[in-house]
Amino acid sequence: MGEANRTGGGNDTGVQDLDELRKISPRRAGSEAERRAARHLEKRLQELGREARIEPIRVRPDFGLTYAIHAVAGVVASVLSVYAPLPGLALAAATTISAFGDLTGTFELVRRLMPVRASQNVISEEDNGKPGLIVLVAHYDAPLTGMLLERRLGTWPRAVIISLSVITICAIGRVLGISSTPFTVIQFIPTVVLIAVTPLFVELAISNTNDGAADNAAGVATALRVAESHSGRLTHFNLTVLLTGASAHFGLGMRAWLKENRKNLDPEATAVISLDNLGSGTSAYAAKEGPILYSHMNPTLVEMVSDSGAAYNSTELSDAYLVRSAGVPALRISTTERGTEPDPDTLARVHDFTAALLEKIDEEIGPELG
Repeated sequence: MGEANRTGGGNDTGVQDLDELRKISPRRAGSEAERRAARHLEKRLQELGREARIEPIRVRPDFGLTYAIHAVAGVVASVLSVYAPLPGLALAAATTISAFGDLTGTFELVRRLMPVRASQNVISEEDNGKPGLIVLVAHYDAPLTGMLLERRLGTWPRAVIISLSVITICAIGRVLGISSTPFTVIQFIPTVVLIAVTPLFVELAISNTNDGAADNAAGVATALRVAESHSGRLTHFNLTVLLTGASAHFGLGMRAWLKENRKNLDPEATAVISLDNLGSGTSAYAAKEGPILYSHMNPTLVEMVSDSGAAYNSTELSDAYLVRSAGVPALRISTTERGTEPDPDTLARVHDFTAALLEKIDEEIGPELG
């Protein structure tokens, strides 16, 4: 499937959408700027001739403080286990379980201690009586600027969960009476790791928000262009546009949407395509994603784009990761150079790449839906 030439003169519209959303900043999750962006996008979808609505959600987006608490609790558990093994083990196990649930998007424990913020998803649905559903997703909030979010530190979730797990195992050993010097050294290493990352979590909690050009105003602008070019034009699939709030980190908007809609999504007749972090280079797709355990994207969708896009692996907990973990076919589309200044020609190619995928889904899977 090659990247078809469908852009024509429409690229100017995409650049304009990108610039307009970029000006609404800082689009931090739960902020007034994010709310203004949602109202702007609702109006923009209506201008494209689509029905659109804003769906309010409640989120806890402060993950810097969330993981600072996890790290400190892990250090305390490690020290406590030396003097009081059972309480130390209880604290270590609870902290590890909480971190694992949060980092996989399955449940929240410590995060429930964080302040609740109001956010919103922008939803535009089609109801043309077609048997299939394609959901085009892009988050419109902007990410934070903390040092921990640099690509070279992208493995921090695994470092945290491994450190907490080792401390828990060592705490079990303490309960069993193990206290040798080598054992103490093994326990000391992950404790130091948690001490080292704690200031980074605190710095992240107080960091600024960037303008979110590549991540993800460019994704939103491209989603709007695909909606403009393909609304009502697929033979077998309705096209829903879902612009998620509070999803730059940990997919909180997508979690809320899945909570309300998962039971209505037929895995045999649904495909979710996420446009996320579009910079420069060429079209790319995530073959697998996950901050701790990799989740492979849907193999059928991957096969459809494997000959025209570059594959990469992501350690993020994105909207696509959450959808795939929920058992619904999903694919994340990005670019080879993520996090860079969005290139208009690249965005045009991503539009064509995404449009070709939608058409191929319609042509190859649609007739099987009856």
